[in-house]
Amino acid sequence: KEVPIALKFPKTSKEHKTAEERFSKKARSYRKEAAIHRKMKAFYEVMDGGEMADHCQEMIEKFEDLAKVMERFAEWHQEQTNQNPE
Repeated sequence: KEVPIALKFPKTSKEHKTAEERFSKKARSYRKEAAIHRKMKAFYEVMDGGEMADHCQEMIEKFEDLAKVMERFAEWHQEQTNQNPE
């Protein structure tokens, strides 16, 4: 039975590089979601008096937090790639 990629720990420089790229991509995706919610927040602040704007702000914070975590993972894998070149 194949082990899910999330459970495979990188051992080689190439595997660390792949993990770095995967986490960097996730970080960019979360930042994009945060940007979308910023636009929606601006719209809702005008349209509904702020109720949905509050929801959007919560989502912005969550997406930004997730992006920061993914960036830290990507940085760590980058360091491993640099420390263990093949």
